[in-house]
Amino acid sequence: MFTEQAMFNSKLERLRAFLSEQFGKEPVNIAFSGGLDSRFLAHACDYLGLKVRLFHISGPHLSLQETKDAERWAKNHDFPLEVLVQNPLKVPEVKCNLRTRCFHCKKGLFSFLLTRVNKLCDGTNHSDLECYRPGIRALKELNVLSPLAEAGLSKTEIRTIGKEIGLDNFNQVSKPCLLTRFPYNFEITTEQINSIEKIEQRIQEILGEVSPEIPFRVREIGEPYLAVHIPESHRASLSDSLIRKIEHAGSLEAASGKALKIVFLPVLSGYFDHLSGINKEG
Repeated sequence: MFTEQAMFNSKLERLRAFLSEQFGKEPVNIAFSGGLDSRFLAHACDYLGLKVRLFHISGPHLSLQETKDAERWAKNHDFPLEVLVQNPLKVPEVKCNLRTRCFHCKKGLFSFLLTRVNKLCDGTNHSDLECYRPGIRALKELNVLSPLAEAGLSKTEIRTIGKEIGLDNFNQVSKPCLLTRFPYNFEITTEQINSIEKIEQRIQEILGEVSPEIPFRVREIGEPYLAVHIPESHRASLSDSLIRKIEHAGSLEAASGKALKIVFLPVLSGYFDHLSGINKEG
């Protein structure tokens, strides 16, 4: 009988075979954001007896906390990590937030990484192939490898197998880059990104007192206020007083010049691209 465990073992073997074919006995080079997929890939390599080298790009597209978390995780698990600094806003198509922003952003960042190594992996999984992800085209053009997708590993399987093989925080909430806080065709500045980052940090601290796992995004939507997007399924977890406290958090960030307003959505868009805040294309 073909059990679920046998399927997981099969996919891990496919992952091991692919990486061994590509890297042999050399370390597997991984573009490491510190998110679930890149952490799983690093952990799975170690579990499978493969050496790893991690490369993290810090810049305005990521919060400072995410870089600190990536550094801490790598250090705690004895993975060599090189942190590099790049500003994707120097690319005009990224700064103007075109619909193809992710393609131009990844093309620039991964081209930079490929000046450090001859062969590189990223954390794209099989589920990502079903979404609108223009950045995947950049990976293909640069011949960046996506071992998780090659092994047929979906996001759900990554969480399940991660738990089985001892990956910590296997239910880690996805945190798309800070550029996704703005609609397409909106010129982004570093100051705007920094302002939203600070507000999100304050909101996370507020939610941490009651329910730290509630997902949310602070977003520019072209209104006199910044929207705090929260899934409708979490409405019951937020009291009126907590909602007022969250919305007041914006008044502490003078740089934004805007108040906050909580907007409950049926689905929290990961890759926000229009003013309704619900992106069904990725």
